Amino acid sequence: MTMRERLERMPVASPIWAQRYPELLTIWEEEAAAPKGNIIRRNVCQGGVWDGLREDARSYVELSANLVADDVGLEGTAPRFGLRADSLAHSIGFQQIPLEQVGPRDPSTR
Repeated sequence: MTMRERLERMPVASPIWAQRYPELLTIWEEEAAAPKGNIIRRNVCQGGVWDGLREDARSYVELSANLVADDVGLEGTAPRFGLRADSLAHSIGFQQIPLEQVGPRDPSTR
């Protein structure tokens, strides 16, 4: 199913949706496939490929306060690593997610 087909199944014209997501009412009118409104902010990337954005999409995406470096100040080993106290990531407002709360959970504990 395409993105357009999925959106057409959503009640975007209903009062609740129209109030909360007014931009969805006209999203297909101009430049339908453009990634308008995407914000990539306060991310940390160590080595490898950074954003993977196509050049024709860059003007639609806001990239701000991201840290891309060969050494961003990691400590520990994957998958349980964190940022050192002196990491530059702290200066961009990066907030580490609570790793202990990420991943599959036992349904009986919910």
